[in-house]
Amino acid sequence: MKKTRLLLLPIALILGLVGCKQTDTTDKTERSTEPTAISAQQTTTQTQSSQTSASTTFTSVTSEQPQPSAESIVQTTSSSTESTAPSTSEPTDPLANYSNLQIEYARVWLATMGTTYKDWLEDPGFELQVTNQPVGTPVNPYEENSLVFNRETVVLTGLFGYQSLVVYSSNYDGTITKYPVPSHFPGDNGTNEISQSILDQASIIPIPTNNPEDIKQLIEVMVIN
Repeated sequence: MKKTRLLLLPIALILGLVGCKQTDTTDKTERSTEPTAISAQQTTTQTQSSQTSASTTFTSVTSEQPQPSAESIVQTTSSSTESTAPSTSEPTDPLANYSNLQIEYARVWLATMGTTYKDWLEDPGFELQVTNQPVGTPVNPYEENSLVFNRETVVLTGLFGYQSLVVYSSNYDGTITKYPVPSHFPGDNGTNEISQSILDQASIIPIPTNNPEDIKQLIEVMVIN
């Protein structure tokens, strides 16, 4: 029995040492594994934190960018429309550079004589000659005691006698008083029959605006004495 015990004792010691080594190895393994797990957990936490921070940063940057308001869009659209819209300019008045009197003389000639002057522009030539006469001008300059005009009158004639003659007074209401003065008077017969007849046969004539191009053409050949 003693021999048997002596033999079992070394075996028990060996088994005890082996068990201690296994336990020590297990502890070391558990200890070495635990920091790794903690490190992995920390890495995961840091990754989640970084993602959250990045998300927060993106949201912050996005929210800071100015968004166009409805008003600014309307203004931009309006401005763009105005810049692309074709510019419209009103037609200029062809008579803007002429005086009221020049326009009046041309209108009176057109209203009383028409556009026959166009046939004479090239040959033999035409000028609209204007002569203003004061109050008291004799109706018949060839009569010694001729009756006179009691108003200022205007005489319009062509370049030549056959191109007609117009004597009138302006009524300043769109009409004129036209006197039927002939282009030639007979000699003095000692009476005022012709002069009186001219005054008696005066007529009121409305003056239309006429064609602006015709008025301009007459003004360009107008000579005011």
